[in-house]
Amino acid sequence: MKHVENGIPQGSPISPILAAFYTAELLEQFKHNTPANHNQNPNKTTDVHLLMYVDNGKLYVSSSSLEMNIEKLKEAYNKAKKWLKSAGLSPDYAKRELMHYTRRKNDGSPLITFDDGDGNQRVVKPKATVRWLGVYFDRKLCFQKHASILAAQGENAVSSLTMLANTIRSLSQTHL
Repeated sequence: MKHVENGIPQGSPISPILAAFYTAELLEQFKHNTPANHNQNPNKTTDVHLLMYVDNGKLYVSSSSLEMNIEKLKEAYNKAKKWLKSAGLSPDYAKRELMHYTRRKNDGSPLITFDDGDGNQRVVKPKATVRWLGVYFDRKLCFQKHASILAAQGENAVSSLTMLANTIRSLSQTHL
């Protein structure tokens, strides 16, 4: 018998398309039929939403209570985990992150405790910044951390070019 390879290579341009088809059923479970002209009550908890790009997912909810958000997120996470299991997949426990977007000074920052079904309970603590799809989000959505990281990367690139231009047999002006 011949060995049959399945799957596609990492970084393939078709990956996002196939991932969207594969996870469409999961996304449908978090689809909400809210009328476009529906006025949101600021004191009411919103539905939990799921954003996905290939194998990165983000659950989010909004309410006036962080504790209510935690409960809704736990329910949604268990729902997503159940679907993943039925599809032969599993979440990466080490990559779970929690962020409370709030401008309150003393919000208490509640954490989430998950029972992952393997006999272990794992605690996910809120972080000061979370990276998702290359963007660094902070709890006040000021993007200062993101801007400082990108500025540092730009400074490193300029420093690298300066080193290349500062040698005895340096690059020509055109190549720099």
